[in-house]
Order: sequence, then structure tokens, then C-alpha cells
Amino acid sequence: MRPANRLALGVLFCGLLAAPVAAQADRTKEALAQEKRLSEAVEKVLPAYTFIGGGGSGVMVTPDGYILTNDHVAGSAWVWRVRTMDGVLRYADLVGTDPYGDIALLKLRDVEDMPHLALGDANGLEVGQAVIALGNPFGMGNVDEKPTVTVGIVSTLHRFQNNYTDAIMTDAPLNPGNSGGPLVTLEGKLVGINGQIATRFGVRANTGVGYAITVNQIKNFLQDLMAAGGAYVRHGTIPGLELPAPEDNVRPPRVVRAGPVAAKAGFRPGDEIVEVEGRPVTTVTRFHGIVGTYPEGSELRVRVRREGEIVEFQVRLVPLDLPGEPTLRATISGEAYHAGGAGPLHVVKATPESPAAKAGVKAGDRLVSIAGIDLSEALRMSPEADLLDRLVAMRATQGGVLIELTVLRDGKKEQLFLDIEKGEKTLGVELGQMNGGGGEDTSPRAVQDRELAVLEVVEGCGLWRAGVRAGDVLVGLAGQDLATYADLVHNLAKLKAGTSVEVAFRRDGRVHRAKTVVDLQREGTG
Repeated sequence: MRPANRLALGVLFCGLLAAPVAAQADRTKEALAQEKRLSEAVEKVLPAYTFIGGGGSGVMVTPDGYILTNDHVAGSAWVWRVRTMDGVLRYADLVGTDPYGDIALLKLRDVEDMPHLALGDANGLEVGQAVIALGNPFGMGNVDEKPTVTVGIVSTLHRFQNNYTDAIMTDAPLNPGNSGGPLVTLEGKLVGINGQIATRFGVRANTGVGYAITVNQIKNFLQDLMAAGGAYVRHGTIPGLELPAPEDNVRPPRVVRAGPVAAKAGFRPGDEIVEVEGRPVTTVTRFHGIVGTYPEGSELRVRVRREGEIVEFQVRLVPLDLPGEPTLRATISGEAYHAGGAGPLHVVKATPESPAAKAGVKAGDRLVSIAGIDLSEALRMSPEADLLDRLVAMRATQGGVLIELTVLRDGKKEQLFLDIEKGEKTLGVELGQMNGGGGEDTSPRAVQDRELAVLEVVEGCGLWRAGVRAGDVLVGLAGQDLATYADLVHNLAKLKAGTSVEVAFRRDGRVHRAKTVVDLQREGTG
């Protein structure tokens, strides 16, 4: 081979070797740049993160301490303890909450110049774009006061998932405790509040399918939340507007029937809905998804195709009912006599030197709960002494165990602690059950109980804000007189959660009247 040919082959061979090396170097440089963007975004977001209560998350969005989180994290109480990233425990008040959209707004007390994240814009997101989630999965951050950072992509946009009607779907790992935490871009822009996760086989843990509420939806509600005074903010709807079933796949959605409210707004049977607030509508689900991101009273611009022509009009949304049962969030003494059911358990006698006696249980105490079990319901399904003694015996296999017992004494709840020694067989109480309707108890205490005396009222609930306190007696609700607990149940069942009604209560012989909001029955927080 000639020297010139050998030289050419050598140059070609070196070029072939250099190409993969250069490509690898480019990939390494790109990966390092991505890591740098990620760490810078996390550094920007971390100071605004907050731990809420026992295991939820939140994010500060203003310098004066407004915090966004989920309704299912913080919508059930008036005051919360919040830990900010400087390690300080602070109190935050519930400003307003949106149970349907799962957003709550808190406000830290007496703060200024707090680190925060301004609300971004989710409209610029793209499927496949990298996103970062911050949270407190399984409460692990409660120990070292550090949130967990997970990374994923935007799996899809505008996902309709139950009451999340316009959600960001992401594969960034989300677990219980991530709820209420921020979802941000690699630029550190807040684009969503993490909320729901898809479960499998009943296990609440990351499955690669999580949902966040967009900041654009939150912006629609923010002013109403700030002005709510701790009360509920409701979504809007268009009653009487009948559209095809989503599975019929009618594109664009066509109006089947327009009731009075829908017709007054401008809808007509046969209209093809093509746009709401400038956003294209292609399916029934997308129409409901867009409308679901606005509060009651919003006026939306709608465009329809009618007989080949585009017609535009405004529709004003009316309140959507809250998703849940109404409640007053108070303990009422007359509850013992509801509808002929079994009444509350009370202690007839505590055996000397028994775990109950040593804990301070007294004759006349009413049992409320033991080891977190609500005795008012559990003991109606099982012989009371048998259930309690089986619980004690089960715990006694370990020995040296404390069991919390809550009793009602003189109208106040008392927390007692049973010290269960190894081998213990019984709680050591003789129990009776107050009459629930199968014969009348005429003792002074029973007569007093048939009045709707307020034994306890949850701070911040509707009754509490109306001025009702423990010791008051309810005598009226929504214009109806109340004489028995059955009256209360009957009248409450006719009301809807979130509605404003008048409550009448007696205190020191005088009847007072005030406006209250009917609360929403909740299964718990998380």
C-alpha cells in the first residue's frame, strides 16, 4: 500500500474513533447541564416549601405568608401548625377552602418577607417536559425536617380525573404526604399543586400516575379563597344543560336539551359547542373539564355552531353542590336518644385496683373512645364488655402498654391512660347503656340530655363562627324549631353542605340567633 493511502486510511480511522467520543462528550455535557438546572430549580423552590400538620405539604405563594395546599390536607380545621424551611413552627389560619377542587389557602400569622413562589402558567407546559415534585412522603420529613424531591415528566395535560377536571398527569413519584406540595418546572416555575395518586389493589403508594391541580385553575379561585373568611368556595355549573354521554364520542359536543338556566344563557338544542373562554372544545369531557376550573358566579364566553353559523354568548355559572354530607361538627348531648338506637355507654362501677380505676375512671363517666376506636358506634355491634375486655387482653400480651381512653364527664371530654400489665384480662368496669328509645329514662341527667345541649364544638366550624359554644342549647335551625335530636337529624338532612342558614341557641335563659354555614362531613385528613 502506498504511503498516501495509508495516511488517508489512518485519518479516516481516527475520525471514526473520534465521532463516538465527541458524541459521548456532548451527552455528558448535556447531562451535567440538566443536573445543574435541576439543582438550581430545587434550590429556588425549597425555601418556599412548608410542612403542614402531621404529614401534609404546602407552598408559600406570597411574601406575607399565604400557603397553598390541598383541601384534603388542611380544609377540615381552622388553625394549623406549619413548619417552614427555617425550622420554625408557626400557626396558620384557614383562609378559604375549595372541597371540590381540593385546594385550601392558609395564612401564616405575623410574618413578612417570606420566601415564596409566584404562580406560574401551566398553559405553556408540554407533554414530556421534565417536572419536579416536593413533598413529605409517609411523613418521613417530620424527623429531619427535609422534604423529598422527586423528578418525572408531564405524562399528559387536561386529564379529567374525578373532581380534578383539568389536571396535570405526571410520573414524578407521589405518595401520601406529597399532597399539597408544589409541582415545578426545571426553571423553578410553580405550575401545579400535587394531590391525587392512582391506586392499585387498594394500596396508596406511587404507581407512576399522579395528578396535580394547575395553577391556572387556582388563579381562577384565588380571590374568592382570600375573601372566604375560612368558609367554603364553590365551583360553578350550568344546570339543565344536557349533553351526550362521553362514551357516545360526539365531536364536538352537541346540546341535547337546555333547561331554563341554560336556555336563558343562550344554549339551544342542537348547538355544537366549539369553544369556552377561548379554549377549543372537542369532547363532552373537555367541556366539563374547562367549566370545572371556574368558581360560582364566573361569566364564561361560549361559542357554539348553530345552523352553520358561529354564535357567541356569556353564561353565568351557578353554585355546584359540595361533594359530601352536611354536618354541624359539634357533639350534641341529645345524640344519645337518636331514633330509638342504643344510647351511650356509661360506667356503673369501676372495680378497685383495676386498670380502669387506676386510670381515674369514675362511675357516671360516659365512654367515648378507646385506643382510637369510637365506642358510640362500635359497641352497638358487639357486646360492650366483651369488646373492651378482648382489646385489653390483646394488648396485655405485650405488657407495659398504655391505652388511651376518652370519657365524657360533666359535659367535658377527659383523656385517661390505662396502664395494661402483662396478663391483664379485663378493663375492670361495669357498664350500663343509656336508654335510646326502648323505654324512657326520666333521671335528671336523661331529661337534660334530651335537650340539644352542645357538649363540644370544633373551633372554626360554622357553629363556632356563629358564636355557639359548649354549654349552649340548640333550639332552632334554618327556621325550624328543634326539640329532640331526631328533629335535628331530620332538618339537617334537608340542608346542603356549604349553605348559609340561621341557627338559634339558648344561653343563660336567652335565645340568640345567628347565621351559620352548614359544614361538610369529612372522612379524615391526609
